[in-house]
Amino acid sequence: MRAFLTKGLAQTAALWSDVTLGYAWVYRAAHILANHENQTMAQMRQTYEDLLAEMEQTLTSSEALTTMLATFRNVITSGFPWPLLLLRPDGSATHQQ
Repeated sequence: MRAFLTKGLAQTAALWSDVTLGYAWVYRAAHILANHENQTMAQMRQTYEDLLAEMEQTLTSSEALTTMLATFRNVITSGFPWPLLLLRPDGSATHQQ
C-alpha cells in the first residue's frame, strides 16, 4: 500500500501547485458569493470581477489550469444570473441591490 501511495503522489506531484491555486480561487469565489460583508449586488459583482481579472493575469503552469480558468470565465460571463445570488433558499432577498 505504501508503495502504491508513494507512486501515486510522485506521479501527481506536478499538479499540486495548480490544485492549490485553483482551490484558493474557488474558496475566494465562494466567500464573495456568501457575502459575509453584506455588499450590494454591484459591489459583489465588482469584487468577483476583480477576482476574475486576477485569475486571467496569473501565469498558469499547466494546460489543465488554463482550461479550468477559461471554462470558469465562460460560465460567469455567459448570462450568469447575478440577482439569484441575492436570494435566500426561501426566495426572500438577502441584501439591497
